Amino acid sequence: MEPNSFTFGTKNSLEFGIEIVAYDVFSAPKRDRRVKIPFRHGTFDQGRKYFEDRILRLECRTERRELTKAEMREVIFWLSQKSIIRLWDEPDKFYIGEIMESAAVDVFAQRVMQHFTLPFLCEPFAYGRQVTEDIKTGANPIEYRGTAQAPTLFVIRNPNDFPVTNITISAVRQVTS
Repeated sequence: MEPNSFTFGTKNSLEFGIEIVAYDVFSAPKRDRRVKIPFRHGTFDQGRKYFEDRILRLECRTERRELTKAEMREVIFWLSQKSIIRLWDEPDKFYIGEIMESAAVDVFAQRVMQHFTLPFLCEPFAYGRQVTEDIKTGANPIEYRGTAQAPTLFVIRNPNDFPVTNITISAVRQVTS
């Protein structure tokens, strides 16, 4: 992928002449689980274990020229579908999101200014690549490189002409300090 670009679905931002100036990939906000109880000071805290959706703000500019209003509408329509977002400097990660609100764009007469913000509403975390491993006899450790608890999906395919029996899957939880 070209430097200072992003892909959304199957298209790269440079196809529209848009490059990234800056972006934020910090953590999604935790879900607030505090309850106000009548006739009691403060709130009751039920803990903050889960995360909300996040806003991924891409500060962008047009590479060579200002976009027309029609071109900007085409860009916003392209980004309004929910899809995979990949950033040039994180090739092993991707986000899933879409534009839910209007981009912060300055419009003058028939042209759109060179600098604008694309606010993507994304799922809370970045995703990594899918891991595919051949099963062999004995232990088959799979490396998990994530930072948050995530559901696991095992798909077992039998490429043989004969049935396979006695498959056992044991989940082992490794706790690190």
